[in-house]
Amino acid sequence: METPLMQVSEIPAALAKLWDTLEGTNKMRASLFNLLVTTPKDKRADYIRTITLKVLERFPSRVIFTTIDKNGSVLNAAVSLISNANIVCDFIELQVSKQAQSKIPFVILPHLLPDLPLYILWAEDPVQDNPISHQLEKWADRIIFDSEVTDNLPAFAKTLLEHAKDCEIADLNWGRLESWRDLLSSTFYSQDRLETLKKAQKITITYNAYETPFFCHTKIQALYLQSWLATQLDWKLSKTSNDLFQYGSLTIELKAAKNQDLPPGTVISLDIFTSTDIHFAFSRDPKHPYQIRTIICDLEKCEIPTLFIFSKAKSGLSLVNEITHNGTSPHFLKVLEYLSKQENQ
Repeated sequence: METPLMQVSEIPAALAKLWDTLEGTNKMRASLFNLLVTTPKDKRADYIRTITLKVLERFPSRVIFTTIDKNGSVLNAAVSLISNANIVCDFIELQVSKQAQSKIPFVILPHLLPDLPLYILWAEDPVQDNPISHQLEKWADRIIFDSEVTDNLPAFAKTLLEHAKDCEIADLNWGRLESWRDLLSSTFYSQDRLETLKKAQKITITYNAYETPFFCHTKIQALYLQSWLATQLDWKLSKTSNDLFQYGSLTIELKAAKNQDLPPGTVISLDIFTSTDIHFAFSRDPKHPYQIRTIICDLEKCEIPTLFIFSKAKSGLSLVNEITHNGTSPHFLKVLEYLSKQENQ
């Protein structure tokens, strides 16, 4: 149920009219928070809309979905009601030209539900400094960025560190690595295992380089993972070349593979070889890619393989998870500080 395009001043009356059509039904209006989405009008806009609707499937909220068009001088709106069972939410869509985007804060403010948190999904490249993002973050409880939109990851990291001074931050690709971080933390939980990891001589991270119209920066999750390992174990980078990272006697290699059955950028496998001839192999089961088989071997024996179950990488799940998290991950901040000092990534 959606209205035609209208002036922004007509939004309250249009919403009231839509709600009048539900009188006599058992539909209930509900919102746990405000969700503001800002995205360019490009080929990814439909994808961003899809993952936004996934949030509404789990958490009722008022959505203000803003699309920025590089052309024209428009500032239009449309409203609709999104229903999930008997719960109904407001979906306010704004179509704004680049020329009129300075008006966005003034248009949005009257339509935020008071006394509820405000989460922002900023699907534009924050490196292209936009004063609107700094204005909106003053109201926000959390801003979630999308590193897929940037061509310069070090500059992206540096920009996010600036935003972190004023607001909680997160990134969708960082969220997609949560299961891998949990797996490695549970594997190297003991001091003995941790000491073994510190003796690593070679680590190979294989990632899915299969591209789609929505995802072309497929190396980001692998870069995040190797950066997380380096920062947590206090490895000092001595040399980097293409997909090789040298930390003293340790070499980390990022290896590309293509798998159309997995989301682009997904980490497929991780192999760790130590100076004591121990091999830790973490790989996805080809038939069940969300089952990670762990095999630990040395020159004399192999431990019984174990399985670690990842949650299925459904579209929008990382956005849902990042909304529910509190605070800014200190691990993520360390990774951003590390990446902000790198070149040619």
